[in-house]
Amino acid sequence: MSMITPVSFRLHNIRQHKDLLFEYRAGSVGIFGSNGSGKSNAFHKGQYFAITGKTIGDKESNLRDGASAGFTEFIFRVDGIEYTRKNKLPGSESTLKWVDKDGEKQSISGMKAVDERMQEILGASYDIIREVCFGRQEDLYLPVVSTKQQLLSFFQRVSGCQKAESIRTAIQSKLADIPVPVDNTEVIAESEKNLESGRKTYQDWIINRDSLKASLPGDIDTFRESRKHILGLRSPDIVKQELKDSQVKVCELDDRITKLNKQLEQTQAGEHVPDEWYDYANKYNTLQNKKQEHETLKQTAKKNIEEYRNIPVVQEPSREGVDNQKAKKAELDPVIALLDSGVCPTCKREYKLDNCSSGTDPDKVRETYNGLIESIRQSEDRYRQALEVYKENEQRKSRMSSILDENAKQLKQLQETVTALQTALDNAPDFSMEEYTRRVEHNKEVAARAGDMKAVTDSITRLTQEAESVRSTVAKLNDEETASEDLKEKAGKELESLAETLEKLKTAEGYVSSSEGWLKASEASLGALKEEHKKGEKLRKIRKTLTGVRDLLHRDVLPRFVMGRLVDGMNGWTNFYLRRFGKDFLLKLTPDFELLKVTRDGEETPCQDRLSGGELIAAALSFRMALGSLMVGFLPVQLLDEPTTWLDDNTRNQLCEVLRDLQNSVDSNMNILIPTHDQDIISSLEHAYSVDQGKYIDKQ
Repeated sequence: MSMITPVSFRLHNIRQHKDLLFEYRAGSVGIFGSNGSGKSNAFHKGQYFAITGKTIGDKESNLRDGASAGFTEFIFRVDGIEYTRKNKLPGSESTLKWVDKDGEKQSISGMKAVDERMQEILGASYDIIREVCFGRQEDLYLPVVSTKQQLLSFFQRVSGCQKAESIRTAIQSKLADIPVPVDNTEVIAESEKNLESGRKTYQDWIINRDSLKASLPGDIDTFRESRKHILGLRSPDIVKQELKDSQVKVCELDDRITKLNKQLEQTQAGEHVPDEWYDYANKYNTLQNKKQEHETLKQTAKKNIEEYRNIPVVQEPSREGVDNQKAKKAELDPVIALLDSGVCPTCKREYKLDNCSSGTDPDKVRETYNGLIESIRQSEDRYRQALEVYKENEQRKSRMSSILDENAKQLKQLQETVTALQTALDNAPDFSMEEYTRRVEHNKEVAARAGDMKAVTDSITRLTQEAESVRSTVAKLNDEETASEDLKEKAGKELESLAETLEKLKTAEGYVSSSEGWLKASEASLGALKEEHKKGEKLRKIRKTLTGVRDLLHRDVLPRFVMGRLVDGMNGWTNFYLRRFGKDFLLKLTPDFELLKVTRDGEETPCQDRLSGGELIAAALSFRMALGSLMVGFLPVQLLDEPTTWLDDNTRNQLCEVLRDLQNSVDSNMNILIPTHDQDIISSLEHAYSVDQGKYIDKQ
């Protein structure tokens, strides 16, 4: 992992600082200022927020009094590339920007990688340095007695335990996705054995097939047809009997043909019917139908006229009675209104039964008024019913009128058709329906007899053809070839032998073909098995390699070894500083992160309640400085806030000597930041920075 080199950090409206810029300088820097100038806040909380983007305490408390917003900037270098992390308050928005060596902006993937590195290195190392090394003097004893969990978590991250565990989990997940290959060695050996046996069987069937082919006649079709011809020949006696029967049949057919020819001579001819008579006959039949239709329609029209005449005459009802009653009601409406308001309608004074002299009876007036309303309602109902009867009667008259008009129209059309047909028949020359009917019936009888004669003619034709066929058969029988029973038996056996040989040949060729297919499939299957076995070997090697890496990354193997080396380095640096402080005891951080005190006799005891106040201060300083020295390869920044507080003169002088030698003994890039009021400490350091002036000052 490349080292992070800090360049500067800036605080704007953070804590007491309106705008503070601090540039890192390699070596030790004494930071001084007046009381309340914010030197500890600037380099403790402000620097932590600038580097990690995380605030100590709530966000608002980190803002300068009266300021609504603020920000920090931290500039650093990694592998020659300069980065700027800017954090804003109160939203804690954090951005990371940078340019490469040629001034070009890096890719998004590069930004993500650097941001992850910042979170891993700065977040891990600076968190623990803040907890253990940046604390105030009154908390000096805390790292010695109560930081086991912070140290364990930090060393796990720095040593790669957490990263190794995530990689190990990813490898385990990958192993679960890689199938465990099956060992096909035995299956391949068995397949090769079966394939060799199949090849031998295949060769045996080829030999059998070739032998059967050699036993066949040269021309199989000719041989088969010649033997079939012999089998198809009949014996001489059978042929003679068939010849005799055929000759008798020819004679019978000739006699039947002679009789049928005589029937044809007795056929009669029909009478002539002119072609136009058929049209006249159709018109005659149409005329009779139209006359009948005309008569039927006349009867229907008479009935409709009678129904129209029987429709009663209904007068349209009048609303005059209803309107008169409504007028009377309108006259009584104001009288009723006066009565309802308690006023006599006659004397126009308040109505009282005892003192009204008009004699008006309000109950009788209201009774008359209500009766009038009921009479109006009944009159309205009678008017509405009479109006409905009137409308229905008018609709019936209109409907019957339309029907009568349609009847008259149809009667007129039928009369015109009848007149036209009768005129056409009257003008037909020599046409008589009676003569037409007689001739048609006569011709039907002739046609029936002609149909019988056609059947006779067809029979003559059929019998003549049959007689010719029988004569042809007689001629063939006279010339037919015959064969003896012995010759036919021999030909049959030869055909059976040929069929048996061909069947065996077919079976042999089927086995040859199936064997070829089986051999091809078996060879392809064997090749696939070998290819699968080859891939399986690769998978086994991959799984073996991944398993080895997974086991190596187990927390008890490589990460534990790396963390052990870090713990050893921590112990070396801690005891190095303890010796520089002239202490006669050592500290030992165990792999389980228990802090032990080691006496000169080698006795190891837990530090809890085993260190005096002076030993606690020396141990805490040594522990802090050791942790900073150990982390110099990650983040070369160490902060010692007011380190001389509570120190005796001897330890104070030794601390000054340690600080003077620390730069050269640790790393030339180490940044040791010491906020203090002690002028002796400042004079022993390489640089001095004034928080009040916001700049470095020359030491005189």
